[in-house]
Amino acid sequence: MNISNMALFALLLSMVIAASAGPCVEYLELSDTWRSVNNNRPPLFCDRGLTAGWYRFTGPAGDRILTVSPGALLRCGTTAPVWMNGPHPTIADGVVTRQACTFRTFWNIAEPCYNSWNIQLTACPAGFYVYFLTPTPYCSYAYCVENVHDTADGTVPITTTMNNRKRM
Repeated sequence: MNISNMALFALLLSMVIAASAGPCVEYLELSDTWRSVNNNRPPLFCDRGLTAGWYRFTGPAGDRILTVSPGALLRCGTTAPVWMNGPHPTIADGVVTRQACTFRTFWNIAEPCYNSWNIQLTACPAGFYVYFLTPTPYCSYAYCVENVHDTADGTVPITTTMNNRKRM
């Protein structure tokens, strides 16, 4: 086998490996402290500029998307916090689709799921979740996270890191 054939083989092999790696290996990390459900202070942020792709939440703000409505505006560093309607999956569930919702109040009437769209997520064998997120439709929306280290619901145990890095 000559050198050019070996180089072509190596390139094709790396493309096959990269294509089969999956979301638990290829994701971006979000470690913004302002995403915490406990954050109710300005400045206000948004995820309208987020690039669609697989993300893992890490750091002190939280390691998974909130699964109940935050019940108030101005949480998670934004005007309208985005939460997930439905439980986190187990590893056996594979990739699942859930409804992302935004909370708002109008004339003092709470609307826990005022605006919604679908997101995907999966439980990873290494003990964390990854989410396929899309940009939010408005700049007043941002994904909201919490720290949950409980595995009583059959989900994977969660670990956190403090680094905001790209993993590929």
